[in-house]
Amino acid sequence: FDYTAEEEDELSFSEGDILYVVDSSDPDWWKARCRGVEGLIPTNMVESASGDGSTGPMHDAAKRGNLELLRECLSNRMPVNQADPAGNSPLHWAARSGQLDCLTELLGVAQIGLDKTNKLGDTPLMLAAQHAHAHCVESLIKAGADVSKTNNDGKSVKNMSLDSEVLVVLKKHNVIKDVNNGFNDDEYNNDDEDDEE
Repeated sequence: FDYTAEEEDELSFSEGDILYVVDSSDPDWWKARCRGVEGLIPTNMVESASGDGSTGPMHDAAKRGNLELLRECLSNRMPVNQADPAGNSPLHWAARSGQLDCLTELLGVAQIGLDKTNKLGDTPLMLAAQHAHAHCVESLIKAGADVSKTNNDGKSVKNMSLDSEVLVVLKKHNVIKDVNNGFNDDEYNNDDEDDEE
């Protein structure tokens, strides 16, 4: 709902604004932040945007490439490494979706969890490789992502992608030795021999 502050310590807001709750210890008046301004808000005039177990606004912004919303979340000091129900941070979502602008913005945050794992043990780098986002793989490696980490299935970034562009990036950074798109020389030679018969 719309609310106009009646006291100096209150915060005015409009319907649709995202308010970031700083202190919810009082059941009637929460301390919140909106567009960098803090104040008290009446709890009966707002509803939760992420209390249903879904992703929060920062996760959604990173997933959809909404750089403006992501920057707003960061300026309002939302926890940058907060996990959604599957254990994914906003950086996981930016990497998985190939949202390079959002990924770059998140990498600029000093406390970013570069190698944080989700419930499957995947890091943002693994998800970027798995979903064939070579530009995100490049940025994460340059930022210092751990290329040796393995997920719950024992896989590392080395064997998570057959995408040629991802493989070129991995070879460039000496993560893998050769770019062969998953075929070894023996398989190639066997196919040639079969064709000749």
